[in-house]
Amino acid sequence: MGLAMSGATAETVTKKNSKPQVTSSTSVKSGKDVMSTSGSQDDPGDDYATIKHIPDPIEPVNRGTFWFNHQVYHYVFHPLVKAYKFVFPQPVRTGISNVVYNAQYPCRVINDMLQWKPKTAGLETEKFLVNSTAGVAGIFRVSDKIPSLSDVPSTDTSVTFAKWGIPNGCYVVWPILGPYSIRDFVGFAADIAEDPITWVTMGASTFGTVAIATTTPRATSKGSDQMDNYDTLTQGSVDRYSAVRSAYEQNHKMQESR
Repeated sequence: MGLAMSGATAETVTKKNSKPQVTSSTSVKSGKDVMSTSGSQDDPGDDYATIKHIPDPIEPVNRGTFWFNHQVYHYVFHPLVKAYKFVFPQPVRTGISNVVYNAQYPCRVINDMLQWKPKTAGLETEKFLVNSTAGVAGIFRVSDKIPSLSDVPSTDTSVTFAKWGIPNGCYVVWPILGPYSIRDFVGFAADIAEDPITWVTMGASTFGTVAIATTTPRATSKGSDQMDNYDTLTQGSVDRYSAVRSAYEQNHKMQESR
């Protein structure tokens, strides 16, 4: 369930919702992952116009795939999300999200090193050890209460590619997974390969279907939040496709500036 955005880890969904916000004529909310935005392109303080747009040469095909995804999200995932929220109370969902995020430590620390950020990699390691021990295998995010560890920036392979200067390629809306630039889709695949959840589930199904299910929304329990974010982004928009694409590009810029 790749709900509209990509290129962020589970922590992005948790921590990036409060980032500074800008928008075009449509109401945009971009989220790891989703940012709520307001203003206009004519506003001098609005930096939306400075965003380098990702080429969309196959827009008619993308719009068709987007329409298909929207139906799947509405008729399949909405009922599943409601059932998930009914069965698991918020504290349980938070605990599951924390465990998944903690397990994805190798992906973050590998990319910290690939970006030559040894200090951040060290803090990420400290964070992992604290949450794995005092946090009972990551169920509790104890690191949030430690000032030096509470705001360690998350990263992933798509951010590494951006730091290396690899171009985006074109914008593609993938069935179910949602939108990615070609560069970010390759990064997404690399993140799956680096994810320990993939290692555990690889034998269970083709290319770790369970891992894909958890990595795509950046954490199983965050799927409900991603669905809420997607609804906020698209409801009331004159053109859902343009709203989601604008949000993706703004989120893209935010990630690359980290």
